[in-house]
Parts: sequence; C-alpha cells; structure tokens
Amino acid sequence: GGATDSAGLPVDSEPGFVEGLPSDDIVLSIATGFYNTLVACRSGRLFCSGENQNAQCGVGDPNLFHMKCVHELEDAGAHVVAASGGYCHTLVLERAGRIFSLGCGEDGQRGDGVDPDNPGASEERPLVTLVPLPGGRRSTQVSAGLNHSLALAEDGSVWAWGSNEYGQLGLPGDYCRCSPVQVPLDQPAVQVNGGSTHSAILGKDGRVYTMGNGDNGQLGTGSEESWETPEPHEIRSMP
Repeated sequence: GGATDSAGLPVDSEPGFVEGLPSDDIVLSIATGFYNTLVACRSGRLFCSGENQNAQCGVGDPNLFHMKCVHELEDAGAHVVAASGGYCHTLVLERAGRIFSLGCGEDGQRGDGVDPDNPGASEERPLVTLVPLPGGRRSTQVSAGLNHSLALAEDGSVWAWGSNEYGQLGLPGDYCRCSPVQVPLDQPAVQVNGGSTHSAILGKDGRVYTMGNGDNGQLGTGSEESWETPEPHEIRSMP
C-alpha cells in the first residue's frame, strides 16, 4: 500500500536498510546501474537487486525487490571485489584482476567478442562472460556506461568496448566494439568512468579527458560539440 510511480512500481524517498544481504558477511563496495543496485561482500560474493530481465543479476525473477546472490559468478570462480551497472549489463571486477560481464550485449558491451549483427548472437552468449584484456593485463577498475564499458589496467592503460555511437569509447568510427580496445592516451590513467553516452578519464598527472556526446555540456569543453576522435579531449590541468 506504499507510494508508486507512474508505472505502478513502488517508490520510497526515505533511506532504509536493504533486505537479503547475509548477516555474517561484510560489505566491501556498492554500486548502482540504471535499474540495479550492486553490493560486493568480503566473501567475494556479489548481490544484486532491481531489474533482471536481461539476467544482469544472474538467473532469477525479472524484478528483484530484495538482494540476491549472483551464484553464477561463484560457479565461474570469481571472487568479486567491485561491480558497475549499465543500462542492462553488469561489469564485475575480481580480486585477481579479471573482468566478468553479465546482461545484454546488443552493442558489444559484454565484451565477449560476439558480433552484435549476428542474428544468433544472443544464443551464442553465455550467462557469465570472462572478458580478458590483451596481453594478460590485470584490471584495477571497471565502469559501465549506458551501453558501453571501460576498464583500467594495472599498467595504467585504458580499454573500452560496446557502443561508440557518440565516440564515447575514444575510438574512431561510430561502430561498436565487441572486445576490449585500447584507448589512445599520452599518459597512464588512474581512473575511468562511463556516463550515459560519454566517458571521462583521469590521467596520472591530474589531467582529465572526456569523449563522446557533449550536447548537454557534459564534456566540459565550453560547447555542445561531441568528440568522436580517437584522442580524448583534455579539459583540465593540475597546477
């Protein structure tokens, strides 16, 4: 009998404790996706609530109103330390630096190498995908944009895959990439973050780069121009 939104779904403006997390575990990190909340625990388990129509939280109900353990990641041998949610896909970082993905992949955002234009792509895609970075690199951070994905490697290199409709991957051409591709930078990076249709990268020397859709000024370049070139745009330098 609580409040609902225009679609009839329950809403609650008051902060409250989530339900479904184990009492004998400790939360290490939290994240949100477009329709999801993600919680990584010290045990290495990932818990998820929200929309699950694309199995971005593993097998289960299409809508999860309590935290559910993504057992499929356990079955894949993943000890999760962090996760990031997109519109309908989830990126997972494991303690050994491996990346796993779940959910939809029609724009290549799963990073599984499956060509999105292949009519049978959905049948070829497993529930959980291991996304290897070239050269056996270990990842230290992942970030899911709306329909694209970013990863920071231990050596400071940045890797991107998924939709590049607006240049949000920092790569030439507006076509999607279905496997990780290195973003060309002139220095190592220390942080990556994916927005709806743009991305931001923090360089080791404090410079910030943006790329992708800038129609609302989100690139911080002083204009509505979008950057679809392989070189991300520098917007700030530290003193």
